[in-house]
Amino acid sequence: MPSTLQKSHQVRSTLHIRAAGFTMENNAKAQANLLFKEKKLVYCIIGPDKEVQVVRSYEFSDKQLNNMPDVLENLIMSDDILQRFVGKIHIAFNDINHSLVPEDFFDAQELAAFYGINNASLDTYHLCYDKIPLLGYYNVFGIPKKLYNYLHKHYPQAQFHCDFSCLLSSILSENLVKSKNQLLVNVGRHLIEVFIVKNQKVTFQNCFEFQTPEDFLYHILNTAQVEDIDLSQTAVVLLGEVYKTGSLYQLADQYLPLIQFSDRPQKYLYHQALAQYPSHLYYTLFSI
Repeated sequence: MPSTLQKSHQVRSTLHIRAAGFTMENNAKAQANLLFKEKKLVYCIIGPDKEVQVVRSYEFSDKQLNNMPDVLENLIMSDDILQRFVGKIHIAFNDINHSLVPEDFFDAQELAAFYGINNASLDTYHLCYDKIPLLGYYNVFGIPKKLYNYLHKHYPQAQFHCDFSCLLSSILSENLVKSKNQLLVNVGRHLIEVFIVKNQKVTFQNCFEFQTPEDFLYHILNTAQVEDIDLSQTAVVLLGEVYKTGSLYQLADQYLPLIQFSDRPQKYLYHQALAQYPSHLYYTLFSI
C-alpha cells in the first residue's frame, strides 16, 4: 500500500485525452509542451506530423505546492508518458512579475536589473528570457529555482518559456492577419490576460486577478472604456478556461454583444480525439 507521504504527493488528474493507437515508440521524434499555471500542470504531446495526440491536466493542492519538487517528481514517475519522454520539450511557466524589455535596451547579462521583483527575492528564482520577434521585445521572467533545477536535471533537453511570451506571440501571428479590431481575453481560474488588437497592432496588454463573475466583467468593460473601444463594433474573443454554461460567460454575454470563442492556434494539427472539447480550451498550451 502507498505510504502516507506517497498519498500526500499523489496529484489529482483532471483531464486525460489520448488518441487511439498512441504509443511511446519513437517518442524521440515527438514534442512535449508543459504549462505550469495557477496550481495546474497541463501538458500535450505533439507527433512528428505536428498533430496533438495527448492532452493531460493535473491539479495541485496548496500543500503539494509547498512540497515541490518532491511532488512533481512523484507525478512524473507515475505518469507513463512524462517518465519516459526523451523528445523535444518546451516548458512554460506563468509569472506575473515578467518584464518586457525593448530589443535596443536588452542585455542578457543584466536580467536581474529588468526583472519585476526586488533583489531580496531573486535568490529563490532562476531568471530566463524569451524573445518576441514580432513585437521587437524580450521578456524576462523567473522560475522557482528548485523547480527549475529539478526539471533541468530530469529533462536536460528542455527549453523554458514564459507563458505570456507564448500567448502574445500566438496572438500576434494569428490575429494581426485579421482586419477587424478585437479585444481578446485569456481566462484562467482567477487570472485573465487582456489584449487589444487595433488596426492590426497590439495596442494594449495587461493581466488582472478576479474572484467573481462581476470582477471578470468589470475588467473587460473598464479596459474597453479606458482604451476607447466600442464594444458594439468590436468582438470580444474568449480563450482558455471559460465555458458557455458557466457563470463567467453567462454574465458577460448580457453586456458584450459580439462575444465569441477563439479557435485553436494554427501552428499544430489536432487529433479527432480533441473534437469533443471546445476549441478555445488550452489555447496557451497550444501556443507554446
